[in-house]
Amino acid sequence: MFGDQPLNFTVVAAVAIPQYHIVLGSGENYGGLAGAGLGAALIGVCQGAPQAGEFATVCPLGKSRVVVGSAVTAYQKITSTASGRACPTVSGDTIVGMALQAGAVGDVVMAMLYPPSII
Repeated sequence: MFGDQPLNFTVVAAVAIPQYHIVLGSGENYGGLAGAGLGAALIGVCQGAPQAGEFATVCPLGKSRVVVGSAVTAYQKITSTASGRACPTVSGDTIVGMALQAGAVGDVVMAMLYPPSII
């Protein structure tokens, strides 16, 4: 959420998406659990825990919590692991945002999300 105004949108979950995991665009108005960030259409972070076919609220821009899948440092650019968790970017990855806190595997940290770009 960015300030007091949420910048969320809703997609239909193609599969169950755990809360605070990165979402991959999957067709028009559909989203799924993101895989590895290499060239992926990462659209934001899921704010709830929808099951397949349910509506998923996704934060595409601004501050959001995110689950860490590989240790990150504060102010490091992040992408998605194969399980939809945040990890540091490498060449060719789609950047979904920047970690605002350091975190180890399984931690939930704050991140600043911004429009996807490729390193």
